[in-house]
Amino acid sequence: MPNLTFSNADCLQLEFSWFEKFLSDKLKFYFEQVQGESDFENLVLPDFSESDSNYARLVKKHGMGLEERVILILALIPHIRPHLLDILQLKNVQLDAQFTEFGGVRGGNHRGFLPTGETALFLLAGSNLEERFRLVKLFDFSHFFAKEGILALESTGKDEPYLTGVLKISREYLSLFTTGEALKSDFDFPAKRITTDLEWSDLVVSHEVLEGIREIESWLRFGQQLKKDFIFGRRIKPGFRTLFSGPPGTGKTLAATLLGKAYKQDVYQIDLSKMVSKYIGETEKNLSKLFDQAENKNWIL
Repeated sequence: MPNLTFSNADCLQLEFSWFEKFLSDKLKFYFEQVQGESDFENLVLPDFSESDSNYARLVKKHGMGLEERVILILALIPHIRPHLLDILQLKNVQLDAQFTEFGGVRGGNHRGFLPTGETALFLLAGSNLEERFRLVKLFDFSHFFAKEGILALESTGKDEPYLTGVLKISREYLSLFTTGEALKSDFDFPAKRITTDLEWSDLVVSHEVLEGIREIESWLRFGQQLKKDFIFGRRIKPGFRTLFSGPPGTGKTLAATLLGKAYKQDVYQIDLSKMVSKYIGETEKNLSKLFDQAENKNWIL
């Protein structure tokens, strides 16, 4: 792991150095009007085409440009280089208050600046309303940031503006970008990971049920190959759906955990109490968010 740790550190150092210049130029323009907004587009992002760091891999995987990289950097900074955002704690001397347009909040123990969605839009769009409206889509559930559980805006109070939510990166990706270790996800996920120390010999089910489990095993072995390598792959829906039914003690959970153990897939048990809502459409929305997040993970739910 030391080589990957070095690659991660080297890559992020370049990215933070670029962002520091970007932030400085943005604020200089904001306060002094010394250059045109278009000049920011000429800032050359670090080239990670030859880097094997996890950050670089994600950038290359999604072809991330300036906008998405700025948002990702903002989410990382409080965990790695918090002082880079200290300048955004400047006060408006005329009002004796912080600049509202900079967004950001103060944490309980963290004394630095925690960037919000408003911070990102200020840096990327300024006062351009059309650009702001376009960039809000980067926080949609349909964007890969949310779908892959990379980052999101933290939930705000009932009457708080949406963009006042803090940019929160998942512990899973924070770990991948720093130590290189793939921690198990805990990113706003209404489920707990379950495992078993038992073996297949401990599962007592009928022959018919066992045949059904073997069918699931076939998918776990060959499903991705079918999806990618054959012409009919686009007709196959992602994932495998099956219903385990029966009273407690019949082996439903054990069968799921044994499959996860055998094929090195994390098994999560969903807390339905966090899914069901009395409000019309909310339950479906909660389930959609759950499956969007799990779509690109090697998980069994």
